[in-house]
Amino acid sequence: ASSASRKELKLNPLTLGDLYKRKFPPARWLVKDLIPLGGLTAITGEPASFKSFLTQALAVSVATGTPFLGHFETIKGKVLIIDQENQLRLVKERFELLNAKANENVFFLSQEGVKIDNKLHIDRLIEVVQKINPVLVVMDSLVRFHSGDENTAKDMSLFFEEASRLSSDERSVVFIHHHRKQF
Repeated sequence: ASSASRKELKLNPLTLGDLYKRKFPPARWLVKDLIPLGGLTAITGEPASFKSFLTQALAVSVATGTPFLGHFETIKGKVLIIDQENQLRLVKERFELLNAKANENVFFLSQEGVKIDNKLHIDRLIEVVQKINPVLVVMDSLVRFHSGDENTAKDMSLFFEEASRLSSDERSVVFIHHHRKQF
């Protein structure tokens, strides 16, 4: 780091007493006790373990303002599903299995080849998000949204930095991540 940047960095440690004096607003939930409003949330698991199906059920609950899984309160709003994994035919079949009614609050981008680590792509995606203004963005799945190596901290740091630009205090981003098969 240059001497100029060292001079600009001011570090002021807090004591535990200082921390206890701070007042924080209560946590806000997109899905009560499961998905905080704002920021990134991962849904992870083995391939073919119903993660995409679960996020579609989540989309229906948020779009209609009904409890997720019949239990967890949701904030009602628009949802953008960016699905780079599944063909629209399968997405439609899953919504039909969920008995989801046609809903103007659910939007799709399907197999567009969006790469979050590509400046043009993220800028275009941010434009779409700003236009729709969803409370939830679903990204299916992590591996399809970047050109980097998931085992490299630098590559994943770039992904999370860019993906966090899609969230806001009033919007959550949920992404699916597949566990790698162990042999």
